[in-house]
Parts: sequence; C-alpha cells; structure tokens
Amino acid sequence: MRALARALPGPAVAPLVAAVLYCALRCSAGEGNVGLPDGTHHATTGGVESTHHAFSRMQTVVKTNRQGVVNARRLLQDENTDPLHQHIDNTTAHAHHAKANESLWFAAYNGDLDGVLDALQRGGSVHTRRGAFGDTPLLAASSRGNVACVQALLEAGSDASAVDGLHQSPPIYWAAKDGHLATVKVLILAGAPVDQPNDRRATALQGACEGAWEHVVDVLLAAGANASHSDIHGYTPLHFSTVTIGPKSASIIDMLLSSGAQVDAVAEDGATPLMWSATFGNVGAARALVGA
Repeated sequence: MRALARALPGPAVAPLVAAVLYCALRCSAGEGNVGLPDGTHHATTGGVESTHHAFSRMQTVVKTNRQGVVNARRLLQDENTDPLHQHIDNTTAHAHHAKANESLWFAAYNGDLDGVLDALQRGGSVHTRRGAFGDTPLLAASSRGNVACVQALLEAGSDASAVDGLHQSPPIYWAAKDGHLATVKVLILAGAPVDQPNDRRATALQGACEGAWEHVVDVLLAAGANASHSDIHGYTPLHFSTVTIGPKSASIIDMLLSSGAQVDAVAEDGATPLMWSATFGNVGAARALVGA
C-alpha cells in the first residue's frame, strides 16, 4: 500500500488512498459489505474481494486522470490547435507589420533610403497608404523628389500608376509638377504612363509647364507626352506655359509648338494661350506665341 501511494501523484489521489485503507481495515474486521466513504457500495463475498474492487476502481481513475493530463499537455504544445495562441500570434504580427508600414512611409517621405530598405526587410508594404491624401510611399517619395527611395520602392514592386486620394494624380504628375527631373526619368524608365491624367484630366506635362520646369518638359515630350492634351476645362499645356513669367516660359512654348501643340487652342471659356499670356502679363510668352 505504501509503495502504491508513493507511485501516485501526491495530493490528487490522497482521497483514493484513504478510501482503500478504509476498505482494508473494515475487511480485516470481517465486514462483508464494504462501503467507500463517498457512498458507493460494492457487494463482496469477503474482505479480500472488497480490497480488490477498491484497487481496481482506483487504478481506473488514476489511468483516466493520467491520460487527461497527457491530452492536455499535447493540446497546449500544439500551437496550431490553440486558438488563444493563434490570436496572440496574429495580433503580434499585425502590430509588427503596421509599425513596418509606418516606418516605410515616413522614410520614403523624408528621403531616408536606409530606413526604406530596413522597413521593406521587416515586411513593410509598398501598398500602404498614409497622409492627408492617402498617398503610397512611392507617391510620397515622388512628390518630394527622393529619387533613391523612388528607385528602391519601384524595385520592391511599387505601382508606378497608383494615384492619390486628392485628385487621383499619379506619382509622375507630382514629380513633374514640382520639377523633380531625376525622379521623372526614373518613373518613365519604370514604365509610368506619361499621359496618365488625374480626375481633372491634367497630365504631368501640364504640371511641368505650369511650373516652367523646361528640362522636365523636354524629357516628357521625348517620352511621347501629348503636347495638345486638354484638361476638363479645355486648357492645354500651351495655356499653362504662360503662367510663369521668365525666359523659361518662352523656351517651353517653343518646345510645345515643335511637338505639335496648337497655338490657337481654345478652351471651354473661349480663352487661348495668347489671352492667358496677356492675363498674366507674360510678355515673353506673348511674343513667342505671336511669332509662331
């Protein structure tokens, strides 16, 4: 009996051991019907048989308990069948990716190439969107002329035609509008459509003409940009080339006219490029248009 008690796992079976001892004592006293303390009765023909029944019952309970412990341990060790473990893992992974996405966007915006590469390595998505207009990292980098970041993002699978949430403008539009020549070149080499319009039908060429970025205009025209494209109001790149006063304006007008722009293009409100040049007081543009 002592050997059995030592072999069993301590306090969990102490009541059963006590029950067996109780039965053994009553059987030794010559009692025929032995009742266990829990109220369960076993009809026996003698003390030895009662003790045998008590041992059998206890062995069954112990075996069942041991199998339950084994099953519980297997369940806890099996991560694939543990819903709580899966939930914790999913939550942790989501937080990790959200942090990587945030780091990627701000690194692209600030021109931090090392930060971009690190965030990409940590699982940052090139499709994540942040900022007031829901920009992708590529849109953010393109609008600020962060050409090294633009290159890295394109190599990582960024969509060169993805648009913002303001006017549905693509990266090349913002790069051209702000005069980022190197970025425009990289986007063109990556296959960005040069004439992709936004929701106002404005293109990168119109943006570059408005800012008088003559080198950007030259690159866009060389890539096949349409010099006669008109926006929703009928304004053409030639109209926008008269906005900024200075020698660059006249140079851009010459490039547009050489690429087939219509000097007398009329917008919906009846305005022509020459009328715009008069409105903005751009004498150089007016001379270039009159002499065309």
